[in-house]
Amino acid sequence: MIERKTIGGQVFDYLLEQISSGALKPGERLKDERSLASDLGVSRVPLREAISSLCQIGILSSRQGEGTFVSTDYTVILKKALGIYVQLEDQMVSEVIELRKIMEVEAARLAAINATDEEIEKIKKISKKRHDLLDQNLEEEQLHILLDDYDKQFHQSIAKATHNSVFLNFINTIRNSLSIHQKKASEAPGMMHIVYAQHKSICEALSLRDSEKAAQMMKEHLEAVEQVINKDLSS
Repeated sequence: MIERKTIGGQVFDYLLEQISSGALKPGERLKDERSLASDLGVSRVPLREAISSLCQIGILSSRQGEGTFVSTDYTVILKKALGIYVQLEDQMVSEVIELRKIMEVEAARLAAINATDEEIEKIKKISKKRHDLLDQNLEEEQLHILLDDYDKQFHQSIAKATHNSVFLNFINTIRNSLSIHQKKASEAPGMMHIVYAQHKSICEALSLRDSEKAAQMMKEHLEAVEQVINKDLSS
C-alpha cells in the first residue's frame, strides 16, 4: 500500500527539486524559517523536519548563528551513501572495490601523462618514507596506523597528479568507505613488503612516463589488496 506523503516529505521534495534545478545554488543561504514556512504555506515543524533530513545526508549544512546553506561538497553525500551500502552487505564491498579499481587505474594512467616532475618526486618520497617505517622498530599498532596514513598519501598524491579534482574527490570517498577493510588488508601477513614492492613499480612507471605500465602496476596492486579483502569476507 502506498501512503500519502507527509507535509515534511513534500517540503523535502520541494527543496530537493529547487537545489537540483539550480534555483538554489551551492553555497546559497536559505531564507529564515519564518519566511520560508510562510512562502510554502506550512508550519515550521515540517519545514524543520525536511531541513534536518537534508542536512543529515549532506545536501544542506546548518551553521549556528548563520543559517542553513546549500552544501558545496557533494562528496559528503556520496561518502555517506557508500558507507551505508558497504555496512549493509558484503556484495556491495566487492562492487565498491571494482569501482575503486576503475578510478585508480585510470588515475595512474593520467598521472603518468600529466604529473609534474615535482609531483612524481613527491610520490616516490612518500613510498620511501612508508618503507622506512619497517626499520624503525615501532609498536605494531603504531606501525599500522602510520603505514595506512602513508598509503593514503600515496594514492592521494597520484590522484592529485592527474590534475583532475574529480579523481581526488571520488578516490578519497571510496577509500573512506572501505577504510575498515583496507586496514585489515594492510595488516595481513607479508602485505607490508608486498605493498612496498608494488608501490615501487608504480613509481618507476610514473618516472618513465609510461602510462600503460603505470595503469597495469596499479591494477595488479589493487587486485592483490582485493584478494586479501575477499578472503577476509569469506572467512
